[in-house]
Order: sequence, then C-alpha cells, then structure tokens
Amino acid sequence: MGGSLRPGSGGRRSRTRGGRSRIPLHPPRGEEGFATVNAWDIHSADLGWGLHPVVIISHPLRVANKDFIEILDCSTQRAVRSPRATEVLLDHADGLDWQTLCKCDCIFAVARTEIKARRGTVSPERRRQIVRTIIASHGWEVG
Repeated sequence: MGGSLRPGSGGRRSRTRGGRSRIPLHPPRGEEGFATVNAWDIHSADLGWGLHPVVIISHPLRVANKDFIEILDCSTQRAVRSPRATEVLLDHADGLDWQTLCKCDCIFAVARTEIKARRGTVSPERRRQIVRTIIASHGWEVG
C-alpha cells in the first residue's frame, strides 16, 4: 500500500480520495520513537564515539516527515583553537555553554531516534556561515 505516514496513524499509510498519497503537514511530534527536532536545532547524539553535540541540517520537510535526518557533528571539548576552513565556531549565541567547533566537511544521516536532548538553536548568521562552509569544504562552488 502506498502513501505517507501521518501523525497518529500508528504506522499506517494515509490516502486521499482518489487513491493519491497525502503528505502530512505536521511532523509526528511526541509519538514513540520520534524526537522533537527542527532544522538548525543543536541536539546530542551518539555517532559511535560517545554523546556529542550535533546540528540538524536537513530541510524542514525532511525533518518533519522522515525517519532519517542529516546532521553535522560538533566537538565536545571547548574550542581552544581557531576553526579550520571546514569548521564553524558555535557559542553562547547558539545556546551552547562554551565555544564548540561544528565540523562541516562530513554530513551524517542518522535515525531520528538517535537524536537526544536539545542544546540550542544555530543563530541566523551562523546558519549562513555553516551553509557556505559545507559548500566550500565539499568543493560544490559553482564558478
């Protein structure tokens, strides 16, 4: 059976009249197995080397509707050096307790269920900086 999962469906697919799939307008918030996350939130996640801060970078529709979302890993140690060309420095303006390096050269896809406690939200200026750094560190500049 085709269709999209919808909030409160218990995993059942939804259909509109005429049989077409319906895209849910709201994320499955608060349902078992789903963390409440938004694009540009900073959360904790264990990517295999302990709990680290991560930045949610998926498009808001993906965050709202998919089981896997895209994130950037950040350091757990206080930043004691300047960021490299592939990193962006996050700090109090982003809701963090100390300066943290966000690594923009590796994008991870993780299950929504791996996303843990919310730590903050990336400021608008840092969002622009992260996007520019992702593009540059992957060689995606259009020239």
